Amino acid sequence: MKGTIQIVLLVSAVLILGESLRIWAGDQAVDSSVILARARKLEELRSDFSGPFTLTGELKAAFGKKKVNGEYKLIWWAPNRWRESLVLGDFQRVREGVNDGYRQVRSLEYQPQVIFDLDKILDVGPMLQIGPRETASKARKRKIDGVELSCVEIHLKSGIDRELCFDPATDLLVHAELQSTGAPGATRPDVEYSGGIALGDKKFPSNATITRGQDFSVEVSNIRLEAISADPSAAPATDPQSSEFWRDCRDSTPAELVDVVSPRFPQESKMRHEQGIVSLYARIEPDGTVSHLRTLGSPSPSLERAAKEAVAQWKYKPRVCGGTPVTDETVIDSVFWFQQ
Repeated sequence: MKGTIQIVLLVSAVLILGESLRIWAGDQAVDSSVILARARKLEELRSDFSGPFTLTGELKAAFGKKKVNGEYKLIWWAPNRWRESLVLGDFQRVREGVNDGYRQVRSLEYQPQVIFDLDKILDVGPMLQIGPRETASKARKRKIDGVELSCVEIHLKSGIDRELCFDPATDLLVHAELQSTGAPGATRPDVEYSGGIALGDKKFPSNATITRGQDFSVEVSNIRLEAISADPSAAPATDPQSSEFWRDCRDSTPAELVDVVSPRFPQESKMRHEQGIVSLYARIEPDGTVSHLRTLGSPSPSLERAAKEAVAQWKYKPRVCGGTPVTDETVIDSVFWFQQ
């Protein structure tokens, strides 16, 4: 899956079949793999075991005082036959599932952070899957807004990647905290799910929201999930001549950063007391190099240049799909902060 990677400068399965299992039995915690497997069995829509369906929702995003609306629609027939359209303000994207991946047309060459966030919260299954370089902690009880939930931390070598919290009454994911930028005082992005829609033995929230501090949020509301006919339209959703093919699979091994060049904190920025986060869109090529760098946000031109010069030299172990290295895309945050 595509996601967000951060670097900080301080100078700068068990599958549970049959009867439903409760997460907690008195004070005895069920193994975290059981919790994750049960939730994924309920909430993973995009699989061989899901019948044809449509998933639609209204989009609302807030960037400080700016508010943007949009809409989302997914028509699913099979893992290699689906159509997805997403409109948010001036940004538009259409994807069509084909063998070994999808074809894509979008209004920008790159994706803003908000679109990565929407992809994440609208596809719950990968968030619940433990990757080959991840480990899950033991489940623990935690009260959030007065409600006792069962929470599991997912760890990478670099620390906690995400914390997932489940409602013991339904076994569904209701709260998640994602990896933060690591800037002083930064909060971890929060994901909240509420409501529920049933389709066969599947369940999906009717509302989803991700919040990044006080100035950024995106909400998917009025989510509808409906069964449809198994006969797709013959008309393609994208033109093969104008669309871009992206190889993709559900069980891919994510890209891993193996060679980091730390950004230099520019002297001119220090003299001007410039600090903050430079957010860059990047593609990770099959050979592990970084390309297509675009600035999504920066406190100053000098910090932007320093971040780009460093990130352009990074090297990855690329994402692998079916044994083949493939192109990936992500957002990289370089944090420049003065030591206190």
